[in-house]
Amino acid sequence: MLTTWFAFSAINAEHSLANQWTTYINLLNNLSLYVAGLAIYYNTRSVNTSVALPMHMYICRYGIFIFYPASGDASTIVTGSTRLVFCIAGVLTVYGFYRNSIHLPPFISNQLTRLGLATLALRKSGYAMNPVFTLILVSLISIVVALATYRILEEPMIRLGKKLTSKQEPTCIASAPSDRTTLQRRQGTLKRKC
Repeated sequence: MLTTWFAFSAINAEHSLANQWTTYINLLNNLSLYVAGLAIYYNTRSVNTSVALPMHMYICRYGIFIFYPASGDASTIVTGSTRLVFCIAGVLTVYGFYRNSIHLPPFISNQLTRLGLATLALRKSGYAMNPVFTLILVSLISIVVALATYRILEEPMIRLGKKLTSKQEPTCIASAPSDRTTLQRRQGTLKRKC
């Protein structure tokens, strides 16, 4: 319902998208896509599908993006039936990736999951399109990555380098103290032998 309202009423194809930006970045504008993603997750995780089905989803999605006759500026593409077709292509894409039979190594899949969760807030808000916000965000991320790199990689290497290059006093082999060494220790005349 909301998708059709935004596609046919709230956003006008005759006006530029820049003039309708506050309407376009409204969270309700893409709510149907978020709900479709949740529905795919909760309704298809226990369903056994053939290996070929996600591939058919890819083919359909690419077919829609390549052969669908969409023309015009950005406001034309995000309104009317074109928007509905591209929303369906997006849902097919999500389903194809979710039911994919290719399993990545855990290191890669965990990092991609973290990246997706971290950028979800940016995708929901329209601030990512603001160049000043993007510059600030990239600067902050660069600083965090630089600090993490220094802490995780450089500090241990510096410690290791200091340990390997510093002169260490030879360690003495401890022996059981005798009465003579105890007496010498008390008098301060004991000489260390290494």
